[in-house]
Amino acid sequence: NPDDLLPAKVLKKVAVSPGDTLMQLLTNAGAEPSDSQAAITALNAKFNPRKLKVGQEITLTFERNDADSYRLFEMALSPSVEREVKVTLVEIGSGRANEVLREFNIEHARVGGTIDDSLYNAGIAAGLNNSLLSEFIRIFSYDVDFQREVQPGDRFELFFERHHDDAGKTMKTGRISVAAMTLSGRELRYYFYQPSDGGDADDGASAAQGLQCHHSSAGEAQPVQAEAGARPG
Repeated sequence: NPDDLLPAKVLKKVAVSPGDTLMQLLTNAGAEPSDSQAAITALNAKFNPRKLKVGQEITLTFERNDADSYRLFEMALSPSVEREVKVTLVEIGSGRANEVLREFNIEHARVGGTIDDSLYNAGIAAGLNNSLLSEFIRIFSYDVDFQREVQPGDRFELFFERHHDDAGKTMKTGRISVAAMTLSGRELRYYFYQPSDGGDADDGASAAQGLQCHHSSAGEAQPVQAEAGARPG
């Protein structure tokens, strides 16, 4: 019987494109509208489908039924590297959502290098990802004119949190704790510090809100104490 050759389950992976809705993605992949709605309703208990981002990958599992056709059985997505949300359709029109939280090991890593033509190229060559590099540039954006002040031979260095799995694979990078640039012998070094109110204050309005700057012309920098929100000298 040719039907006996049909697999019990079929996996499909879909990705969110601009303008997509989750209902469209599911039905276009072959899910019945009623099953799609049940999956979306269940998902809402753990994750708001409106927060899906372009490029988000969703894994769908279709299960063979008695009519030798397939119905949506499971939907899984990871809103972040720490979270996986899985929806299982326990019966027609009814779904159940479960959330798995992943924990990673955290260590402090150091990356540094010499600038040949641009900080961006030097950072990428040293192994920085775009997120860390953008944050590093933002930190110095109030003190450094990157078009005029950065010269070949200048140096950069940063220490940051690296989140990795048990196999050592980097899953994400976290906060920059120290960021330094040496421009024509003049060193600018930022240290992360906790504001006096106990909260984090390292967003872009002022780099000194969460990172205190120390300037040095001798190539060495010592940690400094400062009030939260103090501007670099």
